[in-house]
Amino acid sequence: MRGDAKEFRRVVLQTFNLAILAAAFVAHASTGLLTKPMWLAEAAAVPGSICGAWVGAKIYRRLGDRGFQQVVLALLFLSGVMLIWTSR
Repeated sequence: MRGDAKEFRRVVLQTFNLAILAAAFVAHASTGLLTKPMWLAEAAAVPGSICGAWVGAKIYRRLGDRGFQQVVLALLFLSGVMLIWTSR
């Protein structure tokens, strides 16, 4: 995705994330993991998700192509570090 505009990169990342989250939802539903406590936890997470999406949209509008790339790479790096940290 190098050399592409930030709008194209955003579309690719959003489509990938939507596909992965949909697959996870179907997997959870098919294995019976969609229980009442899970739905309550999901409901508790919705306000934070909406707030995060709003802040992300504001930041996205202010970033240029290079800044967007740096932010995405930094967030991917932090995500990887957290996955490693919590797997111990």
